[in-house]
Amino acid sequence: MREIPLMHPRRRPRQARAQATVDAIVQATARVLVEDGYDRASTNRIAQAAGVSIGSLYQYFPSKEALVAALVEEHVHRMLDLVTSALDDASPEELPDSARVLVNALIAAYRLDPKLHQVLCQEVPKIGELKRIYDFEEKLAERIRHYMTSLRHQIRHQNIDRAVFLLVHAIPSVIRAAVETDTEAKNDGALAGELTDMMLRYLVYVPSSESGSYKVTQLSA
Repeated sequence: MREIPLMHPRRRPRQARAQATVDAIVQATARVLVEDGYDRASTNRIAQAAGVSIGSLYQYFPSKEALVAALVEEHVHRMLDLVTSALDDASPEELPDSARVLVNALIAAYRLDPKLHQVLCQEVPKIGELKRIYDFEEKLAERIRHYMTSLRHQIRHQNIDRAVFLLVHAIPSVIRAAVETDTEAKNDGALAGELTDMMLRYLVYVPSSESGSYKVTQLSA
């Protein structure tokens, strides 16, 4: 029976020099994953890329899985911090402005390190703590739910959870696909506009029972 690898750090750095070593190891893990893929990555290869001995690496990380779990945590935090900062700084009170800020923040988050994000989603085994790459969508859902609740009088949906579920799965999926095909971000402006429009049409527009077309809901103040 195959032994399940340890995925928690062996110990936490307490001094600045130790923290610098850990940061270098985690950054090297990202480079090796992008260059070589998960299967070919090894602790020896990562230690070499970080410029540290294999013994120094094992002082903090007991396995390759522990390294990748730490990398996933850092990557998710960076994405969340970007989106949270953008929303907190803007704090718009009108739904169209909120939608625009959110879409632009999501595009920026998925462009932080798109190659690494793709590797983490597609190549890394979805076991144990490595599932935390999906924490971004879960925490994003919490934030969108908070926004939609505060702007509830401006949207047509009574079932907020259903609306959040659709938005959190639809918009990031489109952005991920766009980032993979448009690596130079040439079309991000147009993409942001289209996704904002799509989000608003879903939240604000309702089908007309007479013509089958769409009309804007009457939004209360």
